[in-house]
Amino acid sequence: MSIEDLLFVGFNGVVVALEKQSGERVWTWECPKPSSRQMVAILVEEDCVFASSGGYTYCLEGLTGQQLWYNPLKGLGSGVPCLATAVSGLSPSFLLHAQTLADQTAAASSGSTATT
Repeated sequence: MSIEDLLFVGFNGVVVALEKQSGERVWTWECPKPSSRQMVAILVEEDCVFASSGGYTYCLEGLTGQQLWYNPLKGLGSGVPCLATAVSGLSPSFLLHAQTLADQTAAASSGSTATT
């Protein structure tokens, strides 16, 4: 199994990894801070899942959910988290998939124009 086979869901201070094809739960991770039982923002990059909730940001190993590190972001408080990374961090397979979808959409559009 690869990280591309997983769907990540975050809510109530919990991140869940689901197998895309079956919906089966692969792993569950709970924010270790009690006040973090709130919204979780998630960002997936390469083999890592970054989760932010309750003023803390965590790095999880994508296939296992093991916590690799955390940062309390002292002095910033808590609120609705937002995560971002550089676009250049996109994997070649994602870019190939996006191009394939664009090509298929263009082909379907050109084939759907009928003359009367």
